[in-house]
Amino acid sequence: MFRHSIRTLTILALTASLLTSCGNSDDSRHSRRKGPTDNVVRIASNSEAHTLDPRGARVLAASTTLNLMFEGLMRLDNDGELEPGVAESVEISPNRTTYTFHLRDSHWSNGDPVTAEDFMYAWKSMLEPNFPAPNAFQLYAIKNARQAKTGEASVDAVGVSAPDEKTLVVELDQPTPYFLELTAFHALFPVNQHIAKKHPSWAEGDFAHFTSNGPFQLDHWAHNDELTVVKNENYWDADAVKLSGVTLVIGDEHTALELFENNDLEWTGSPLSIIPPDAIASMTQQDTLEVAPAAGTHWLRVNVDAKPFDNVKMRKALSLALDRQALVEHVIQGNQTPAMGVLPPNSRWHSPNYFEDHDVASAKLLLRQALAEMGLTRDELPTMTLVYRNDERQHRLAQTLQQQWREVLGIMVELEAVENKLLYERLKNQDYQLANGSWFADFSDPYNFLAVFDAKDNGTNNTGWESKRYQQLLELSSLAADANKRKVLLLQAERLLMDESPVIPLFFYSMNFRRASQLRDVGLSDLGVLNFRNAELVSEEDGHKRPHSSE
Repeated sequence: MFRHSIRTLTILALTASLLTSCGNSDDSRHSRRKGPTDNVVRIASNSEAHTLDPRGARVLAASTTLNLMFEGLMRLDNDGELEPGVAESVEISPNRTTYTFHLRDSHWSNGDPVTAEDFMYAWKSMLEPNFPAPNAFQLYAIKNARQAKTGEASVDAVGVSAPDEKTLVVELDQPTPYFLELTAFHALFPVNQHIAKKHPSWAEGDFAHFTSNGPFQLDHWAHNDELTVVKNENYWDADAVKLSGVTLVIGDEHTALELFENNDLEWTGSPLSIIPPDAIASMTQQDTLEVAPAAGTHWLRVNVDAKPFDNVKMRKALSLALDRQALVEHVIQGNQTPAMGVLPPNSRWHSPNYFEDHDVASAKLLLRQALAEMGLTRDELPTMTLVYRNDERQHRLAQTLQQQWREVLGIMVELEAVENKLLYERLKNQDYQLANGSWFADFSDPYNFLAVFDAKDNGTNNTGWESKRYQQLLELSSLAADANKRKVLLLQAERLLMDESPVIPLFFYSMNFRRASQLRDVGLSDLGVLNFRNAELVSEEDGHKRPHSSE
């Protein structure tokens, strides 16, 4: 799942909010549909992003939209391998701490040139202490980046400089094996500094001034309905772009499947939506379901500052009580694998199981010990609540977890379903006890999963947990020149994370999807990156139409 070469990367995305300029929002989805000849691909998504600013995006839904409209120094090809993007070439110093990127001639969608200063502006603004950038920690490999974010140094001291418009120089604190891959991740995309400074709401509603530098540009956005991008003629590689546009259709999985069966969508399911669990069996039997590996883990975050979860034995008791095998077989039903660690399995990276699935005896013992340490009886436990995104699959998952905890431990965990945007606000403010969540790799290296919990002020941690020893292990792994030594250090860090249990892993993802046979050359990496840069729609006569399950 992790193809760990210096050529691999990124993540995915989608979108949300309200477009004011390019509307036609009164039209129905079907009235805008012209059929395959309109050369616009329509794909299903079950959620929206909260921003179109690459610096502030966090969720999967935000990442594919951004990958449609922006491009970093490096980019992923259709096989998920790393290749030059805006950077035509890169020089790496012998000690592997200085990267000099030479930019090609490229332009923003409004015709402005893309410059090294645009990258420098975007990265340094993320490192301003008060700038809301959940992925700012991904830049901490850069000299003085962490110190700038914590207010211990000026952003002027950050090791990013632009000697001229076409040259970007990046100085790292220490060798970082994954840094080149990281430059294809959406948080490191450039921002048109002239637009951003003059129009601060350019990505939050003032879309008349929205500019992007990727294969597509924003056309219209009907909030909670659909978002359409069209070909960006100013893109440096525009000749390779065959589609006129891509539309993300927002809705639940049942509606999406119905639209697909009626030929009103060309793609449904992973990575932006799901296939209804009750439809997977029949699709598998009819050989209409496509399955691909995914570098993603579904887990529960635990607020270690909220009682009773400030007790590590209480956290571990809840984890060991769960029957993950039953969860994936009877509830999720999408070719997932039970997770007894946070690093997804893959052909070249083996992470052990750190505990037994459904270890009832150990779970009950830990609960008794936790209650004794807290001086409580089971009946005196404070109210415990699991918060999760309000959709059918999440609700079924939450109900199953609730039932398993009640049956094994005799405790009741209340359930609270909230809208996606509110869920992330609650996580950001650590306003929860247990929260359903997930993580897809931003780049193809195990460090990406472990770094989420490197520090409690990381924008993606949200558990209140941090450990000096854990931080040391991650830092030593970055310094290790020997690959085997680095692997040992990362596994030690993962073991410590499981021992402390600020996160409870549930299952490793796989991607389940349907796509129309007329849709060709779409890239889909295990990182969940959908790449439509070289995609095309062919006429039905040019290929054998994939049979729908209703046929």
